[in-house]
Amino acid sequence: MKGNILGADGIRAIAALSVLIHHFFERLNTEKQSEAVQSLQQFALLGEAGVSVFFVLSGMLLSRPFWQNYVDHKPFPSIRDFMARRAVRIVPGFYASLIVSFVVAWYLWHPTDFVWLRLLAGLTFTSGFHYVTLFPTEINGPLWSISFEVFCYVLMPALMALLFWGLPRRGIGVAFAFWVAAFVVVLGANQLIQVYLQPSDYHRGWEYGLIGGAKEWMPGYNVVGMFAHYVWGVLAAGLIVWFQTQPRRTEYLKNRWVFDGVAGLVLLLTLGFLWQLRDGSGFGQSWQNQPYFFPYFPLLTMFLLATLPFTRVLGHWFDNRFFRFTAKVSFGIYIWHFLILELYRDRLNPQYSYMGMSDLSQWLLISAALLGVSYIAAVLSYKLIEEPALQWHRRRREQRKGAGEPA
Repeated sequence: MKGNILGADGIRAIAALSVLIHHFFERLNTEKQSEAVQSLQQFALLGEAGVSVFFVLSGMLLSRPFWQNYVDHKPFPSIRDFMARRAVRIVPGFYASLIVSFVVAWYLWHPTDFVWLRLLAGLTFTSGFHYVTLFPTEINGPLWSISFEVFCYVLMPALMALLFWGLPRRGIGVAFAFWVAAFVVVLGANQLIQVYLQPSDYHRGWEYGLIGGAKEWMPGYNVVGMFAHYVWGVLAAGLIVWFQTQPRRTEYLKNRWVFDGVAGLVLLLTLGFLWQLRDGSGFGQSWQNQPYFFPYFPLLTMFLLATLPFTRVLGHWFDNRFFRFTAKVSFGIYIWHFLILELYRDRLNPQYSYMGMSDLSQWLLISAALLGVSYIAAVLSYKLIEEPALQWHRRRREQRKGAGEPA
């Protein structure tokens, strides 16, 4: 339990594949399909909620060392090391995808307003603070979420610092109460954003391009609101650490398959919840006009992440070889796949557009091929960009340790 979290790789892989499947099914013309295919397509389109899973998972994984140090009465983890690890994990791949997408969009002469402002906002991870810059490049929409993620990297340790240094008592119950209070404050701030930061109706809508679409999304999509998803992951990490502090009770429950039962039930509830939303009523099921069926869907994800590490079987099923491989290259899948889809549409097949494909067999063949290309791009991104950066960071840490400096 001190190393990888059982089940986390499987959840990461499912999140990445869900987003891919969502973008593939967007290009299939629903009206031309049978009722069975339509029902499956409507369910698959809910794969966009994989973005929420990424946020909950990130909150769980990155906050766990803070929780562990808190309950063990150890010093506050190094912010320098935390930020360095986040930067080396995110920046090289994201910058490569952003710049390539920018150059490709420029070369293809896609009409782009505020092009340099959007690029600058993307490079500085501030694109999520305004609808003009929410999509930093015209041809790779999923990059919008990276700014939101980076904001969470800043806010989570800041709140953890307040917990460490602002509350003298070191009980895990106090820490849970603190994060529940933080969640309430975040919801309050998000409500103010919903009321007072509504964009104007002028050119608001996807028919006006990505900036118009961003106006349609915001302020439902905003950095504060998405942090509420992240907090569910922080609470999942707290539950995991709490279970670890009670090894005898946890082992007793594990041996009686309690964790497998709870995780299996949560998984069934999640699938059932999404299935009954396939009619398009998603936003009607969300608080504060937030995306991804908040708070129900991220709450279910939290319970799944908190119980899988202690399961006897289910967690190992999630962490199968294919999912572990997919998890390793999942960031590359996320940041490159949409560019690949758009290049194919723009250069080779204009029908492969939003709801543009009528022939199911042809759509399946094309999507399968593009899935393979997306995996190839993700592997190349990991091997040529992400892994060398991670290895460089590890060498630097070892050199600092050898020189007697803080890691």
